[in-house]
Amino acid sequence: MVAEDLRLQLYALAPAPSRDYYGLTITGSEVILNVWNISHGPHIYPRRQRALLEDFEDENVIQNEIRIIFGHHVLNFCKSIAANDRHLQTLPTKIFLKIVRLLASRDILALSQTSKIFFELCNSDAVWKLIFRKKIRRPIAREDSRVADDIGWRGLLKKKLDIRNKILKTATGTGSKPKNNSNMITSKQKNIDIIRNLKQDDAARCLNNLISITELSVKNNKANVVQRDIFKNAINQAKIPCSEPRSIRSANARTVNINLNITDQKRHQPSQNSI
Repeated sequence: MVAEDLRLQLYALAPAPSRDYYGLTITGSEVILNVWNISHGPHIYPRRQRALLEDFEDENVIQNEIRIIFGHHVLNFCKSIAANDRHLQTLPTKIFLKIVRLLASRDILALSQTSKIFFELCNSDAVWKLIFRKKIRRPIAREDSRVADDIGWRGLLKKKLDIRNKILKTATGTGSKPKNNSNMITSKQKNIDIIRNLKQDDAARCLNNLISITELSVKNNKANVVQRDIFKNAINQAKIPCSEPRSIRSANARTVNINLNITDQKRHQPSQNSI
C-alpha cells in the first residue's frame, strides 16, 4: 500500500466491558478493519475484515462495527468515499496534502476544528510534517527524520518548540519587569559587572561615570526614583570603599541622600580621596 493511497487510519478501544483493540484503514480501493482480542487466555491472532469500496454499501457487519467503535462520522466518511462523493474531505491524500501545503499553520488548525473527520485528517503524520516545515523554516535534517520515525512529526515539533521556549526564557530572564524600566535595569547589571572587574584604584573613576548617568534628564519623578535606586544598588553591590554618605543632585534639582553603608576594607590605610 503506497502512502498516497491511504485515506485515513484510526485506532480505538472497544467500549466496556470488552477491551478489544480496533484498527481501521481506509484506502482508495477498500476498507480494512483489524481486531485484536484482549483476553487472559491463549494468544489469538488479530482478526481482519476487508470490504471493497464498491461493495461497502452491502457489508452490514463491518458497517455496524465501524459505527459502534469509531462513530457515525467515520461510517459516513466511508460511505462518501464508497459513493465517490467529491468534496474536500474525500479527496485523495496526495491532492489534499497539496491544498494543505498552501495554508498557514493557523489555518490548518482552524480547518481541523471544523469537523471530526477534518480533525483526524489534519492530525495525520503527513500533515504534521508540513506544519513542522512551516514552523521550523529550514530544510529537514536527517536526524529530524530519524527522530520523527520514533515519536512522529507532531512529537518532534513539540520537542523543538519546548527547546526554543527554554532558550528564550533563559536569554530574556523570568519574571515580569516594567517596560519603561527594563533598559535601566539592564544597564544597572552591566554597570555592576563592570565595576566588579575593575581594580580598586579605578573604582572612583567608575563612580563618577555613574553619577553623570544619574544626572541625565528624565521625564517624570517615577523614573527618577527608579534611577536613584539603581545607582544605590550598583554602588552597594560593587563594594566600593567609602566612609561617609554622599548626596547626588537629580535632574529635577532635588538632593537625595544615599547611604552607601560600606566601610573601607583597608582599615589600616584611611581613604585619602573623597568620592
